[in-house]
Amino acid sequence: MLAYSWGQELDGFPRPIPGHSLAFAVIGTFILWFGFNAGSTLSAHELRI
Repeated sequence: MLAYSWGQELDGFPRPIPGHSLAFAVIGTFILWFGFNAGSTLSAHELRI
């Protein structure tokens, strides 16, 4: 992360970071959300408690 921030001022002027894709952010959030929910559901099975 530190090397990334040093590269931002190579010419003496800060370079803008391009915008991120909202679609990829939403897809990643859903993957994490459903992945964690499915994992927690399987770990709370009645026979394991």
